[in-house]
Amino acid sequence: MMQSSNQSSHTDPDLRCDPAGSAAGEATLPGNPLRPANEARRLAALQRYRILDTLPEPFFDDIVRLIASICATPVGLISFIDSDRQWFKAQTGFTAQNIARDRTFCTHTILQPADLLIVPDARIDERFRSLPQVRGAPFIRFYAGAPLVTRQGLAVGTLCVIDTTPRELTAIQQTALETLSRSVIDAIELRVLRADAANRQQALADMVHQLSAELDPDLILQKAVQAIQRLNLWESVGISLPSPDGLHWQTRAEDRMAPGEVGKLHSIQSGVIGRAYRSGEIQHVADVRVDPDFFLGEDVAQTGSELAVPIVFDTMVLGVINFESDYPDAFDPDDIEFARSICEILAIALKNAQRFAALQQEIAERNRTEAALHASNQLFTQMAEHVQEVFWMFDQNRQKLIYLSPAYEAIWGRSIGARYAGTHSHQETLLPDDRPILFDAQQRQNHGEKTAVEYRVVRPDGTIRWIYDRSFPIFDRSGALIRITGIAADVTERKQAEDRNRYLASLIGHISDAVISCDLDFVIRSWNRAAETIYGESADDVIGKFFPEVVRTEYIHEQSATIRDRFNTHGIWRGEVIQYRRDGRPIQILSSVVKVYDSEGNPIEVIAVNRDISEQKQAETALRLSQEKYRGLMESLDTVIATIDADGQVLYANDVAAEQFSAPAEMVIGKHLHDFFPAEQVAEQLAIIRKVLHEDRAHISESRTPVIGGNRWFRTSIQPIHDEYGRPVYVLINATDIQRPENQLSKNCLI
Repeated sequence: MMQSSNQSSHTDPDLRCDPAGSAAGEATLPGNPLRPANEARRLAALQRYRILDTLPEPFFDDIVRLIASICATPVGLISFIDSDRQWFKAQTGFTAQNIARDRTFCTHTILQPADLLIVPDARIDERFRSLPQVRGAPFIRFYAGAPLVTRQGLAVGTLCVIDTTPRELTAIQQTALETLSRSVIDAIELRVLRADAANRQQALADMVHQLSAELDPDLILQKAVQAIQRLNLWESVGISLPSPDGLHWQTRAEDRMAPGEVGKLHSIQSGVIGRAYRSGEIQHVADVRVDPDFFLGEDVAQTGSELAVPIVFDTMVLGVINFESDYPDAFDPDDIEFARSICEILAIALKNAQRFAALQQEIAERNRTEAALHASNQLFTQMAEHVQEVFWMFDQNRQKLIYLSPAYEAIWGRSIGARYAGTHSHQETLLPDDRPILFDAQQRQNHGEKTAVEYRVVRPDGTIRWIYDRSFPIFDRSGALIRITGIAADVTERKQAEDRNRYLASLIGHISDAVISCDLDFVIRSWNRAAETIYGESADDVIGKFFPEVVRTEYIHEQSATIRDRFNTHGIWRGEVIQYRRDGRPIQILSSVVKVYDSEGNPIEVIAVNRDISEQKQAETALRLSQEKYRGLMESLDTVIATIDADGQVLYANDVAAEQFSAPAEMVIGKHLHDFFPAEQVAEQLAIIRKVLHEDRAHISESRTPVIGGNRWFRTSIQPIHDEYGRPVYVLINATDIQRPENQLSKNCLI
């Protein structure tokens, strides 16, 4: 019989690590800490995400639970590799928030952004076997991680799974790990893009607001550079203007210029900026090291890429705005479009500054204050008429709209003249549900507050447009509110993109199952290929139909009314059901149904992800029958039969074995050997069990063993039992009492 000591290697499934790293004296990775060659760029990209030390979020929590479930591991993690630590954004089966970077598996994962890192058994891997978390608790054996890679190819973190037993991942599990890692980075990138887009829109609006009253070209350029600087997107931005002779250009505003460089003349025939002047077209240099013009006079020591955009009014180049980054490939199409928008605003501002300068000379005899006010109003009007946003101005004293830019007609689809005449009010153009939003904003405007609101307007043709409307109060010298100005932008495309992205995010990780979307009345909107295969119905035949009429459903564990009430309350339901294909064949389905909400928190549709588990259920039934047959065979033998794991826990014991424990079999299973036998004997037998599992080789012996009623001789066979991956996981013990009368000859021979 096998026995165990009171000491065991049982590991808590909730893996715990010291947030400060391992204790003094524990081993670390040999050599210097591993760092990728692009470490500076990688850390800059990580900081741009603004993800470190943020609170948990349901989306990322769902991702780690999903990947841990798919890979059948106790631990799933989303981590980011900072300069000296690994920080966990989401985790399941794990409690630490930070771990020293140089003592982690993920430090190696980010060194190969294009590949998974899979460690089947950390104990035999030279890179990891000396790590404290491998040598000691939590006894990590298996690790698989997918790098979180930005659009620029920079690995900023990992999505990984961990187990305390050696193992491998199937091809499907590897694909899921890679797919969900891309989903994580896409979600973060999308959030950053939204924030950048909002910040850029704000910067453009601020620029228009500030430059509308500015007539000094140098101040116009300085304010424009300051507005761009606040976005903190690139290392350097400068604006240059041509010299009077038209043969040179000089920088007039710059945020990273060496002393003495501002105002210095450069030939218009040299450099990327000169090329933008000569061509009147955007010059984008993804890598300055391979651009011949860059070496003609510009310093490449700290520059990786450059973007030079001409400031053009009609066909005249008024100047060039120049962006530089320390890294190659730093500018994407959104950056170029943003730079183009800045140049459009600057072109109007600079041109109107020129016009105002000429106007000042013509009306020098007039009152300076009146001339400045006139020029300022003229500048505002001309700028407003050349941009896509709607500029408006309201006279507070007269309670009257006094200016509305031409873009109003394009966005609202209504006549400006009719608006001035009062044929319709601004409130009347809004959807009824959004009118309270505008009413509240107008109340705050009357108290001199800045406002920023989003609402929907209905055009005369019935189409709906989303509007982002910002207002700014204007006070006289006494502090009295005299005017309210505003900028209204059409953000319909952005709102539609957000809705599309939210819809796609709901489908992540489920595309291999039947994915069905319905409206709130369960009329089918979409039906993927997996649904066609599972139900035998084509998408063309079912879209637009009522789902319960297409697929008949029987609920197994709950009443349909109970499920409906829970779904209406919580917006989510998961369970097993019986559904019927088009040919009438029943199939067992694991169904997950969830409501999808828009940005206002309103439900917009229902998504169902259904998995056909019929084969799985059949396999479970076959396994149960096989186990019952196996159990009957074991119970019919007159020898001791038991299975025991490496910790000494009894997994199975037949009645003959139970007699040796002096307890019924059902009371023995689940207990440990030390619950029945002396500690020193348990320790001896556990050593044999673990040797069998480690060497994956049977052990056969004959020995005198203490049992109930005295010591008896047993011939014992200990065989390793393997899991589906071929790994030895527990032992089968077959012990024959060779002191029974029928075995007396064997005993005499031993004597």
